[in-house]
Amino acid sequence: GCTHFVVLLTKVSLTKAWVKAEIDAAFVRKLEGLCRFVPLRYQLDPLALPPLLAPLNSPALEDYDNDIRELVGFFHGVTRKPPLGSPPDTIAAHDPELGISPAAQWLVEIMINKSEHGLSMDPLVDMEDLRKLGALTDDEIVDAIYELEGLGLVREHQALNVERRVSAEPALFVEFDAHYHDWNPIEDAGHVASELMNSESGALNISKLADGLDWQPRRLNPALAYLIERDLVMSSAGMGTHPWCVYWIRKTDATRRFTHGRL
Repeated sequence: GCTHFVVLLTKVSLTKAWVKAEIDAAFVRKLEGLCRFVPLRYQLDPLALPPLLAPLNSPALEDYDNDIRELVGFFHGVTRKPPLGSPPDTIAAHDPELGISPAAQWLVEIMINKSEHGLSMDPLVDMEDLRKLGALTDDEIVDAIYELEGLGLVREHQALNVERRVSAEPALFVEFDAHYHDWNPIEDAGHVASELMNSESGALNISKLADGLDWQPRRLNPALAYLIERDLVMSSAGMGTHPWCVYWIRKTDATRRFTHGRL
């Protein structure tokens, strides 16, 4: 009729038929919900437990006074563990509406805050940079990179004998800038498209456009990326456009349809 069954397990007792019989009886009683069953180990490695007991909580008896006190506390539902503290910043700051994991959101925030111009490869950070922030383990960082790369938001770079690095893709700023800045790249894209449709030549020099809007590259480039990646404008290609993603844009029928669709 016991409510708690404690079996003292040693290398010797595990070999005894009577001990094995009582373990079997206690285990059946546990499965019927009639008692709590505690395998108590003395000088016995957890790996030496038989398969029946391996999944169970099996405390060790090493420091007799403290360990017995813990065992009695366990019987009475008392724990001496301190209460849980505040969650880590990466969890506390997580916004479920973003649709990504806390670790991925942590990485997104880093990339957005480090970016100077909102361009591809801006920023490019390595594992050591991320480790120094001390918020995630290496495995969690790698999983965050994998998650965001699958969404087309970052790109991973690996080379022989060089630690992995990760860079931002323009889509990352399009997707998340509005959460961290006081502008919205999608709304900005609509404004740029309207400026383009109203231009006499049907084309805009990006540097002059930025001056007219009083926007820095960090704000304008994600709006341009939104239009370019969706083929809503024609754009220049090639090198020599820094700090802009392109040198000029030109309107098309898609620009008109996009602008009219937003009215």
